Amino acid sequence: MAQHKPNYFPFPLLALVGALLVLAQAACTYTQKITDGPTAYELKRYHEAAPLLEKEIAKTKSRVERGKLAFMLGESYSAMHRPDDALPWYRKAYDFQYGPAALEAYAEGLMETEQYKEALEAYKELGFEIGSRYQYRRQMQAAQAGLDWDESKARWEVKEAPFETGGAAYAPIYAGADKLLYTVDKPLSVEDDRVYAWTGRSFSDIVAQSLSPDAEPQPLDGMINGQYNEGAAAMSPDGRHLAFTRCAPFGYETGYCRVFVADREGDSWSEPQPLAFQEEEVNYMQPAWSTDGNFLYFSSDHPDGIGGYDIYFSERMPPHDWSAPQRLPRAINSPEDEHFPRWRGDTLFFSSDGHAGLGGLDIFRVHRMGSDVWSTPQNLMPPLNSGGDDIGITYDASDPNKSRGYFSSNRGDGLDRIFSFEMLPPPPPPPAPPVEDSIEVEEKEAIWTLNVYVVEELRRDPTNPNSPVLGKAPLESATLSVEPASLSSELRLVEPGHWALELEPDRQYRFLANADGYLNQDGSFSSAGMTKAPGDADQSFELEIELDKIYAGREIVLDDIYYDFDKSDIRADAEPTLRKLARDLQLNPDLRIRLGSHTDCQGGDGYNQALSQRRAESAVNFLIEQGIAPGRLEAVGYGEDVPRTDCACSRCTDEEHQLNRRTTFAVLEGESGGF
Repeated sequence: MAQHKPNYFPFPLLALVGALLVLAQAACTYTQKITDGPTAYELKRYHEAAPLLEKEIAKTKSRVERGKLAFMLGESYSAMHRPDDALPWYRKAYDFQYGPAALEAYAEGLMETEQYKEALEAYKELGFEIGSRYQYRRQMQAAQAGLDWDESKARWEVKEAPFETGGAAYAPIYAGADKLLYTVDKPLSVEDDRVYAWTGRSFSDIVAQSLSPDAEPQPLDGMINGQYNEGAAAMSPDGRHLAFTRCAPFGYETGYCRVFVADREGDSWSEPQPLAFQEEEVNYMQPAWSTDGNFLYFSSDHPDGIGGYDIYFSERMPPHDWSAPQRLPRAINSPEDEHFPRWRGDTLFFSSDGHAGLGGLDIFRVHRMGSDVWSTPQNLMPPLNSGGDDIGITYDASDPNKSRGYFSSNRGDGLDRIFSFEMLPPPPPPPAPPVEDSIEVEEKEAIWTLNVYVVEELRRDPTNPNSPVLGKAPLESATLSVEPASLSSELRLVEPGHWALELEPDRQYRFLANADGYLNQDGSFSSAGMTKAPGDADQSFELEIELDKIYAGREIVLDDIYYDFDKSDIRADAEPTLRKLARDLQLNPDLRIRLGSHTDCQGGDGYNQALSQRRAESAVNFLIEQGIAPGRLEAVGYGEDVPRTDCACSRCTDEEHQLNRRTTFAVLEGESGGF
């Protein structure tokens, strides 16, 4: 089952996680008259969908249909950042047998509203539901951390800032000693053609907020704020350059986010320019200047990352060039999401849901100890962090004690707001212990532990390789070997499917996992560039190796292997999947497979049969080019005889025709392989 995530990040940048921006769709459909909830929901007009769905649920007698509508209603309230309204509908959807997705959304809503005890029970119920405690171990750890927190240990006083934003507000950052820049989804004047159909409010803009009493936010220069979503601005230390995020279609049907930079020209700003290194169909966002202004840090979902969104940096090459981005090390970036980098002196702050936290995104800090040396990330803990998303911290540079500033959070009702914080006086010191002979204690070096999990997918129908995936679970029958082989004795079995290994600096590790009835698979982990700093705490990392079950003779759809109409050549977007299949064949040298190709219903039967055969042979030839022996591969064209979608040919949409133009594979025979 895909992990349920809120349909925002954060609220004004709704494009970034979940449904993307759908700006073109919103623009052309907003004037349409919507009369039913599901249609409004599909068009992402959630503020219209909610009341319609409530009426339809009340009139519907079918339990299954009520479950579907209740889940849509929960998602609608969640997208509008109303978790208290979403929670009961998620629970009702689950009770109406909608399935684990509703219970997962319910558990996440409980975390967001800091109902940790109830969230822990919901995650336990969810693990039981899908048959895997492993799938939700991180969430249960976060819920337990929230339960264990002692409020008497709080070091900060947190208050909601008294800014009149009129909507969601997030990512504050100082722009001088007496002014903040931040992002709001409701500008001071809203024109009808700028209403965002998702929320019924406006697209986001960047505003300047004077910190003098009773000051109102003022929108930045018109060259900065455009017709779509702008946000997460950062002023360079010398005040001459402004970096910010702009999310827009950029020529695509769905939206992407990019970082733009504008230069100060008198009292205004030049036309913003995107950083030249940004690649197509990749998101870049939330820029932050280094303390000296020579580097720009940002978050990106670039495919070379560790997972999710990672933090990168680029060096400024005056006047307008930037170096190729470099990703920060694994000590900071995790397989989950890292966002909102912010610098204060030699300390980097960022938000993450991949390090141990309290739910959602928590704010962490790390210290730069040298050119490539970083301390272990430290959670800022409550009240700065909460069960919701806590992001975008900024400190008052004029405060010599560095004891106050602002951040943003969607805690409570789910709407992003700006909060101020100030350090509390330290508690009185404890009584001094009796004087004893001092004993010099040698400082212990931090231990790095890599936890390797060998897992399998849990499917709704265990006998069907194309059945929906519910989650993952450790494969108890799996075995694991490691290279260098000299470390085999140090590879410790924690429990079936879970091994631990103490890491050494600057070493490349490779693992091979196998189990009877499954395809062998490898995995790797590198500690290159990871360094231990004095006083660091012990740290653990994870590597997950997933084994695919062998379904002898059963066709398995290869995702993303599609063909253009009337074409048989391999598209560029199909190559990664075929390279993955080639790697699987290399790791399983006795495996033989049949590649099958299917066409859509357009064209004659004989023509489609020949076309599908050419497509299957194209896939086989690609694998041969990757070094796979021809005798291990068989190509079969099925023509249009076995469609994937059940639609009348004349009424099939372009998307349905595309789904039918697919390639599958089936295992003919195979045995275990090795390194």
